[in-house]
Amino acid sequence: MSASEFVNTYPLDESSRMLFPMERKKYYDDLIQMHKSWEDPKKSVEVIQVFLFNLDWEIIVQKRASTKRHNANLLDKSIWGHIRVWDTPDHTVMIETVQELEVPSFVVHWRNEFLNKLSVLKDYLHTMALVKYVDCNVNMFTQVFEWEAVKVPKKYHLYLWVYGGSTRTIDKEAKWVLRYSVDELDFEMEKYPEMFTDDFLYFMKNYRSNIESFIEDIKHF
Repeated sequence: MSASEFVNTYPLDESSRMLFPMERKKYYDDLIQMHKSWEDPKKSVEVIQVFLFNLDWEIIVQKRASTKRHNANLLDKSIWGHIRVWDTPDHTVMIETVQELEVPSFVVHWRNEFLNKLSVLKDYLHTMALVKYVDCNVNMFTQVFEWEAVKVPKKYHLYLWVYGGSTRTIDKEAKWVLRYSVDELDFEMEKYPEMFTDDFLYFMKNYRSNIESFIEDIKHF
């Protein structure tokens, strides 16, 4: 197997921060087996989670393909991906934005830096995305594997990004992409929570203030 098929995993035991490279399929196969044996997961997998906003302050939501191994046909974040061994979260974001939406991106970490870059690049956001890092944490999410709800620990890196150009799916990861205002999302998440991934619901609830602040920053430009 090539190194590109290996992802970063970490023990859930807080006394250990050691990185364990692991083949991605084996990680999920092991999780499913532990689920069937009523065992608790032992490792988290490191991922990026990215929410895309357009210049109309709408969130771009993807409809996951029916062929996906987990969370098939559910509404999900704009982009998410596993961090491969030796890659950084920022590098993974820039690769995924190109691979999934064919959009080049520029990543920053601080609000002042974001506002500065936004003022400089605002006339170019139809050809590239400006991405802001938000947080890193570990949480247990539910993913559906062939109708079986499995607990998946994830060490996630959350990003918000703004882009004014067209979006399209190019690698069959998603059936299509949709645009929602925050109010429209609130209505559908409350009325039809089963339509969304557990990840999506978690981030919209727990990072609501970050999302609202991000939208306000975009509005000023």
